[in-house]
Amino acid sequence: MQFQYCDFRQRLQLQNMALSTPGSRIPKWRRVLRHAYLLKSGEFAIQSIEDLEHAVRQARLRKLINVKMIFATDKSYGVHPMEGIIQIHFDQMNTVAKHLEDIERDRRQTVTTPMPPSDAVINN
Repeated sequence: MQFQYCDFRQRLQLQNMALSTPGSRIPKWRRVLRHAYLLKSGEFAIQSIEDLEHAVRQARLRKLINVKMIFATDKSYGVHPMEGIIQIHFDQMNTVAKHLEDIERDRRQTVTTPMPPSDAVINN
């Protein structure tokens, strides 16, 4: 596994896996795990390369065959492949249009409706 430190998240980010390794045989790992952030390896929280090296050393000392690694991924949105901008689909546009119509209707009602008189009486 090849990791790169992300300054923005202060975490290790998975960049690549060597061919013919168990990790590279995970179905669709490039789409799912590439650019994911490593949170834990075994029972060790991972914040830096040194933490990961320590976790690997401990796994080798204990002669563990399997080590559970926990990754976190960013939620991806529909992005246009050529332009790199977020796409809005027709059903989403209808929802946005309905919200805008509701906002405009509420604005018109508040402008045309007079304010009720106050019950408070001020005595001088």
